[in-house]
Amino acid sequence: SGADITLAVDAGATFDAGEWSAAAVKSRTNVVTGSKLNSITNSLADTTLAGGIGKVLAKYTFVFENGANRDTANEELKAIFDKLVITVSKSAAVVITNVKANIDGTATKVAANTLTTLGAASTSGSATWNATTLQGLTDSGKADGSVTLVITGDVVTTANEFVQTSLADLNGSGSDDSFNFIGDGELLGAALTNMYLPVADVAGATLSN
Repeated sequence: SGADITLAVDAGATFDAGEWSAAAVKSRTNVVTGSKLNSITNSLADTTLAGGIGKVLAKYTFVFENGANRDTANEELKAIFDKLVITVSKSAAVVITNVKANIDGTATKVAANTLTTLGAASTSGSATWNATTLQGLTDSGKADGSVTLVITGDVVTTANEFVQTSLADLNGSGSDDSFNFIGDGELLGAALTNMYLPVADVAGATLSN
């Protein structure tokens, strides 16, 4: 048309007619790369409590979304288990020892690092696993998609007793949550403690007799 066109630099995030974006702000798209935990649910139905060795006490299913992310070794990025605390409510006569965790469908079991007040006369306690122990699970404790953790223990019980487990603190506030994981694929990375799940706790199955 023969008319002059005047262009001006726009330093903001939006443009008007006749403006172009400065190089420093040409893109305002942020991309988060890593593993996301979408949900934790109880996957064990209420059942009968029986004494014995290696009895199933709980099953919890974790659903991770890892997408097509890769780690620094160009391997598929997976979530890495970093901390697990199982809270136990029980009858006073029930005694629980040798508590272990394994990924459902695999043989490798890892014993809890700490058992607290799971003996006779107590009605509540806990089992805790740290990062080193959890990363002794199959595939170094790495998880992708849906993964179920099975909790077992040696149980001594009499009649009319019960046991119920829970992940009692999942509110993402502070560093005391019942479950933490590493989401950037790096074992030396910081554990994700603020998960922002739609639930603050998850109750497990009730085992009774």
